[in-house]
Amino acid sequence: NGGSGTGAVSFEVDEEYGAFEGAILTIKKAGTITITATKASDDNYNSAVATLELVVSKSELTIVIKDMVATYLDELTFVYETEGGDIPSGVEGVKVLIDGVEYNGETLEASATPYQISIDVTNAISDGYELIAGTCGTLTINKLGITITADTQTSEYGEELKELSYVVTNTATTEIMSVSLDGSLSTDAGNAGEFDITEGDIVT
Repeated sequence: NGGSGTGAVSFEVDEEYGAFEGAILTIKKAGTITITATKASDDNYNSAVATLELVVSKSELTIVIKDMVATYLDELTFVYETEGGDIPSGVEGVKVLIDGVEYNGETLEASATPYQISIDVTNAISDGYELIAGTCGTLTINKLGITITADTQTSEYGEELKELSYVVTNTATTEIMSVSLDGSLSTDAGNAGEFDITEGDIVT
């Protein structure tokens, strides 16, 4: 049957499930894999072919999420990983939950109490892994420091005072921010002269 011949043996497998390098099989996907072994003919024996079905089960993979600290209005980028390191390629559909609700990019308020962040793998997919949601993490949103700078105002004595305007900047970056604050600035201006503009009842 050719089994005792000197012909070389080669192996084939569906590329969707794996790849051979010599006689070593690298598995790409769980499932039932059909392996075909072909022994080439030689001077004394014909070629021979044999097949083998290999059942590959998915490995369990636990995904966890890291604790985070951010500042109000930051763009949030959640980092999740396996208990052993990075997420393998081919894992898709993992969702992040904030206090049990799917996070879709909305702005989260600053809070003295951290949010609970967790992983949802209900609809996640992977060819090689049975995905498991691991331990939860926490997300702390700190208040954003802002600086309110009153615009210099000039009025003639007897005129009605103009609305007191201001510029809001990010204290850390000095970037001008387009935000609307409740309340207004105030001043004790009355007679002619220079008067301070104070924060009034602006709510930050």
